[in-house]
Amino acid sequence: MTSPRESDELNQVGPGTVMRNFMWEYWMPAAISSELARDGDPIRFGCATSYVLGFRTSQTKGKTLKDAVI
Repeated sequence: MTSPRESDELNQVGPGTVMRNFMWEYWMPAAISSELARDGDPIRFGCATSYVLGFRTSQTKGKTLKDAVI
């Protein structure tokens, strides 16, 4: 059983919160590399209360860059 304070911390996922920081450290499926054209335009998508840019160069399977907090 968690205390009311612990429960509040575990249920908040906005920027700078304990759970948001914890979840950001783990892999979360958001896009697959086949959706990214080689040397094509990047795609922008939301993930864990942040915007992320996904892109692919001719030498990579796919990369992401954290762009901006929602």
